[in-house]
Amino acid sequence: MTTTVSAGQNLFDVALQELGSREGAYALAAANGLAVTDPLTPGQVLALPAVVATDVAGYFAARGQRINTGEQLLPTPPARVIRDHHELDYDTRDFA
Repeated sequence: MTTTVSAGQNLFDVALQELGSREGAYALAAANGLAVTDPLTPGQVLALPAVVATDVAGYFAARGQRINTGEQLLPTPPARVIRDHHELDYDTRDFA
């Protein structure tokens, strides 16, 4: 069996998604001649070793979910920005 890498995925993401455990990343790396820290490219095809935890892998497969920890959302800026913060001179104009 094989799987195709999505954007932002690393070996640990693929291992959790396809093999059911993060520990499977080492077997996945070995099966593909990679180090666990090697970057993956979208569209790269990886050979899958024996499934480790079918219940976890089945959970993601049943929902069509792909694990992707490589692309992170940017933090939301605060609603109010403090322009000048001095405890002794509180003024409502200090806030945007």
